[in-house]
Amino acid sequence: MAYNRGVPKVLRVAATVPNLPDNDKKSYPITEQTKMHISCVLSVVYHDLCSDKEREDFNNECTEFIRALREKDDIQSRVRTISVLSVLLQGPFDTGNAILGSQNLVDLMLQMTGSNDPIQERIAVEAIVLSASKKDKAAGIIQQGADNLKNLYRSTNEDIKVLALVGLSKIASSKGTDTSTSLVAEGSCQTLSRSCCKFLTTSQSFDIRRWSADGLAYLSLDADVKEELVDNLSALKALFTLCQCQDAHVLYSITTIFVNLTNTYDIRKPDKEMTELAAYAKQHIPKEHPKDEKAFFDERRRKLVEAGIIPVLVQLCKHKSENCREQIARVFLGLCENEKYRGPIVAGGGAKVCQSFSRTKQFLCK
Repeated sequence: MAYNRGVPKVLRVAATVPNLPDNDKKSYPITEQTKMHISCVLSVVYHDLCSDKEREDFNNECTEFIRALREKDDIQSRVRTISVLSVLLQGPFDTGNAILGSQNLVDLMLQMTGSNDPIQERIAVEAIVLSASKKDKAAGIIQQGADNLKNLYRSTNEDIKVLALVGLSKIASSKGTDTSTSLVAEGSCQTLSRSCCKFLTTSQSFDIRRWSADGLAYLSLDADVKEELVDNLSALKALFTLCQCQDAHVLYSITTIFVNLTNTYDIRKPDKEMTELAAYAKQHIPKEHPKDEKAFFDERRRKLVEAGIIPVLVQLCKHKSENCREQIARVFLGLCENEKYRGPIVAGGGAKVCQSFSRTKQFLCK
């Protein structure tokens, strides 16, 4: 297969880490977007494979590449290994997740977080943030590495500190909107949210503000965080300002925050009979937070409209990302449920936006 020859070449670029002391003459010049582009390429290749055999070959190719990198147990090999893992976790996640477990890379990541080497710490904490994307994986990470993340959060390096904050935020929010289970102590989500807001409103660095928005995108699933954030006008204004950038990843994080604050995400209500059956079988039954009831999210929507979210949403619609536009459509639909906001939405250009959505098959606005 042609992809078998191309995958190792792409992974060699993924293993490139700027500012890493190395004697390898095959280092490639890369930009901030290179790793994300590689993740997209690998994801497309993986999802276009036609059979389980081809997917198995793809996984084996990536595993062998990682195994070859790990033959040398030096700093360069460790950093390159985790750099490739991060790319896989952003692209073909199943492949990255399988390698994470089979090659015992969690221990390596945690070891690197305590190395006192800024490059190792940054690469490792990025991988931890990406790997803790599911509840069971987040639980494993928190059992083994929560203390490491907390230590990194105390770092004097702001880049590492904010990445550790995102890692802790992702772990804390892995329960979603379910209040009956939590991996962290009560109130931790609000504490982390305040830290994200502080970075968001005080830092001049775009990267730090970007990661802060990422953290809030996870934490804003918590209803208590929603109530605090919607009352934090300076944080909302900072998010509105950040919307002026053209980075699709940043804009998706921000639109996710808006969706969470307005409760316009999909909600699947369990069947009553299935709930009773689960209770009888003593199985876990998710519970919604009282502050996610209609009276509360209606009030949050009102505060967002008063803060000036409508012109921000209209401006965001100019971005070409379909995922971002779908998120915006959800928020508009939620706001239009209240007749009071329909006039301001039309006056602000929202009607034209909804028309453009309908032409591009956006299914939420009508």
